[in-house]
Amino acid sequence: MSVPNLTKRANALGTDKGDEVGDTHGYTGFYSFLFEEFRHEPFTMVEIGLQHGNGSPDLLVGRKVDDIPSIKMWLEFFPKAENRRLRHC
Repeated sequence: MSVPNLTKRANALGTDKGDEVGDTHGYTGFYSFLFEEFRHEPFTMVEIGLQHGNGSPDLLVGRKVDDIPSIKMWLEFFPKAENRRLRHC
C-alpha cells in the first residue's frame, strides 16, 4: 500500500496544515516523515484546536467528523486510529 501524500490530502480537504488553504502551516511534510512508521498501528489520537474557518467558534458545536478537514486527513492517514478532538477558544 502506498503512502498517501499528506500535503495533497490536506489541501484537497481544506485544512490549513497543508500549503494552500487559509493561514497555511505546511506541517504535513514533517508529519509524513515523523509518523509514517506508525501509520498502521492502533492508537488513540487527540487533536487539540480544530479549524473553524472564518465563522464563529460556535459553528463547531454539533459538527460532524466529516465536516472537520484535519480529522478527515488524520483518519485517512492513520486507518487504525481512534480520534478524539478538543476545541480551544
